[in-house]
Amino acid sequence: MDMASAAVWISLAACITSILGLLFKQGRRNEEDALWRGEVNGKLDVVCGIKQDVEELKEACQQNARNIAVVDASTKSAHHRIDELAREPYRPRKA
Repeated sequence: MDMASAAVWISLAACITSILGLLFKQGRRNEEDALWRGEVNGKLDVVCGIKQDVEELKEACQQNARNIAVVDASTKSAHHRIDELAREPYRPRKA
C-alpha cells in the first residue's frame, strides 16, 4: 500500500468518526434539551397554578369583606335598637 492510499484511508476513517461523533452528540444534546424544556414547562405549570390560586384567594377576600360590611351594618342596627330599649323605662309584663 502506498502512502497516498494510506492517507486517503486515514482521512476517510477520520471523516466517518467525526460524522458519527456529531450524530451521537446531537442525540444527547436533544435529550438534554428535552429534559430542560420539560423542567421549564413543569415550573411554568406550577406558576400558572399559583397565579390561579392567588386569584381565587383575592375573590374570597373580597367576598369576606362584603360579608363583614353586612355584619357590621347589622351590628350597628342592633346596637341602636338596644340603646333605644335601654332609654325606655322598665315596664313589667302583665301575666
